[in-house]
Amino acid sequence: DDTGDDDTGDDDTGDDDTGDDDTGDDDTGDDDTGDDDYSGAEPQLSVLAGPITLSTQAAVDGLCDDFHTVAGDLSIVGPLVQDVSLLDCVIEVGGDLRIDGTSVNSVELPALAQLSGDLIVTGNSMLEAGELESLTSVGGRVELSSNDRLVDLTLVSGLSAIGGGLSVHSNGLLVEMALPQLVFLGGDLDLRSNFALVTASLVALSAVGGSLEVRFNDVLEGLDLRSMESVAGSAWIASCLALADLDVGALEEVGDDLYIGGNASLPELDLGSLVTAGAIRLSLNPSQPAIDLSALQSVLQDLQVSNNPSLSALSLPVLGTIGGRFEVAANGGLQQMELASIQSIGGDFVVTANTNLPTDLIQAIVDALGTAGIGGSVTITDNG
Repeated sequence: DDTGDDDTGDDDTGDDDTGDDDTGDDDTGDDDTGDDDYSGAEPQLSVLAGPITLSTQAAVDGLCDDFHTVAGDLSIVGPLVQDVSLLDCVIEVGGDLRIDGTSVNSVELPALAQLSGDLIVTGNSMLEAGELESLTSVGGRVELSSNDRLVDLTLVSGLSAIGGGLSVHSNGLLVEMALPQLVFLGGDLDLRSNFALVTASLVALSAVGGSLEVRFNDVLEGLDLRSMESVAGSAWIASCLALADLDVGALEEVGDDLYIGGNASLPELDLGSLVTAGAIRLSLNPSQPAIDLSALQSVLQDLQVSNNPSLSALSLPVLGTIGGRFEVAANGGLQQMELASIQSIGGDFVVTANTNLPTDLIQAIVDALGTAGIGGSVTITDNG
C-alpha cells in the first residue's frame, strides 16, 4: 500500500500534488502570478528595462506602481512634468538619469542609492532645490546647467565620488556651491558662467582626474580647494573678477598647463606646494604682490609671468629645468627675480618691460646658464 498506488502514484506525485493542484491551475497559473496578487494591494515591484522617457505627469506618477529599478537610462523631460515626488520608490538607475526642461521646483528622490551612468539636471527653469539623500556616488559624470532658479547644490551635496566629470555652469541664481564630502573626481571639474556665484567649496577633493576650469564667474569671491593635490590635465582659474580668496595651497602637480589670470582682485598667490607642471602662465592679476613658487622644480614647457603690475618679487629657488620658453614681461613693480638652481631653459629667454627690475640682475642669470643652458634666443629689453 505505502509504496504502491497511494503515495508515489496517483495521490502525492500524480494528479493531486504535482499535477492539477499545486503546479498547475491554482498556484502557478491564475492566483500567484496572475490577476489577484500582482494587481492587488501589495504589488511585487520589479526591474524595468530602459531606456525609458517620462514626458508627462501621468507617466511620472505611474512608474512606481510596478517598478523600483530602471536597468537602463531614465529621462524625465519636458514642461508637462511638474512634480517628481511620486518617484520615491526608485532605488537604482542602471544607466543615465536625466532631468531636462521640466517645470519641477524640487527634485527629491529619497530612495535612489545607485546610479551607474550620468546625472544630468539641465534647463529646468523652475528648479530651486533638491536632495538625493541616499546617493553617495555616481558612476558617470554630473552636470547641473541652465537651471535659472537654482540657488545652491544641496541636490548633490552628499556625493563622495564621481566617476566622470563635474560640470556646473550657466545657473543664473546659483549663489553657493558646497560639496563637503566629495573626495574623488574621475574627470573634469568645470565651473563657469555662474554669474551670481559667490563661494565655491570642495574642501575634501584630493585630485581632479581630468582638467580644472573655473572661469567667468563674475562675483565669485572665494574658491576653496584646500585638499587638492593634483590635476591630471590643465588647470585654469581665470576671469573671476571678484576672486579674493583662493586656496590651492596643497597643489603639487598639474599634468598640462596651469593658467591663473584675469582675476582683478586676487592678492597673494600660494602655490607653495607645486613641484611640477606641464606649463605655467600667471598673468593679468593686477592686485597680486607676491607669488609663492618655492617648491617648483620643473616646468615641462613654457613658464610665463606677465602683466602683474603689483608683483614685487619672483623667487624660484629650486627650479631646475624649463622645457620651453621663459618669459617675464610687463610687471611694472617687479624688483627682484631669483633662479638660484636653474640648469636649463629649452626655449627662448625673454625678460622685457619690467621697468624696476635691474638689467644687471637679469644678465647675471643668463651668464650663469651660459649658451649651453638656453635652447633659444635671449631677449633683455626695457627693464630697469
